[in-house]
Amino acid sequence: MNGLMKNLAGLIILLVLSAGSLLAMPDSTLSSVSVRAYVELENTPLNGEVAYHVEIAWQGDLSEYQFDDINDPVVSNLKLRGSGSGNKVTMVKGKPQAVRSVIYYYTPQEIGMAYVDGATLTYENTKTHRQEHLITKRVSIKIGDPIAKKNKEFLPGSIVLWALLIGFVLAIIYAFIRFFQQRNKAKELNEQKPLSLEEKYLSLLNDDIHPGNNKNEENLASIYKLLASYISERFAIPGTISNDILIDRLNALNQPAELIARIENLAGKADQIRFAGEKADPADIHLLYDSVELILKNNMQKLETGEEEKP
Repeated sequence: MNGLMKNLAGLIILLVLSAGSLLAMPDSTLSSVSVRAYVELENTPLNGEVAYHVEIAWQGDLSEYQFDDINDPVVSNLKLRGSGSGNKVTMVKGKPQAVRSVIYYYTPQEIGMAYVDGATLTYENTKTHRQEHLITKRVSIKIGDPIAKKNKEFLPGSIVLWALLIGFVLAIIYAFIRFFQQRNKAKELNEQKPLSLEEKYLSLLNDDIHPGNNKNEENLASIYKLLASYISERFAIPGTISNDILIDRLNALNQPAELIARIENLAGKADQIRFAGEKADPADIHLLYDSVELILKNNMQKLETGEEEKP
């Protein structure tokens, strides 16, 4: 009899200890699924915000358990501002652990204590179709006096951001201005009278031939080719013209004798370079360039002043 009483007493003590252990747990962990409920700050000012988290975790895949919709918790001295949820899978000791989380944002109503009551969560194992329950603990929050919010400081970084923004806007404005200027310039050029023959060849001379690029032989041939092309077009001579015809037509244009003599002398050097493989002198290139430019300008001036009629 005494032994039976001792066994009963031991069983009662074991049950009491087990119940006490279960009551001491912060969240339910009766199954392979556990729940944790907490707030980020247990002391919050009246003008602050309470963030209440509910995290449900288990080892395995997210699809292993099906949860009923979680109702908004019952709260005291708090007003729900919004909520959000998410799912993730992490590795814990080399095994996958699924986590389903819900976060609620509350606005305190009065100074004092605020509470988020515990809630019962129902879920089902998708393989065994067994339903189980989890119970979250009640969470308390102390609501204190409101705190004064600091005015936003104008940091140096803000100055840089404003400078970049203003620079970007100015760049766009400048791009638009340049676009319209170029368009108007192109329109004006289209509306201008056509270039004269001399203006055309002056533009070609200045744009296409560069005596200072050290391509002496190439430049010498290009300058003579341009001059011959001008004479052919000026006098409507078909085909390639010889040096003799070139000099004859320059005389017909009443160019200065020393200028024609210079062209004739350089033409002889050009033939030696072309046929004998001699190197061109950079000084001769510049001299020929200037001479052709002067011939074109002389003819253009004579035509503008009406001193000479164009053939």
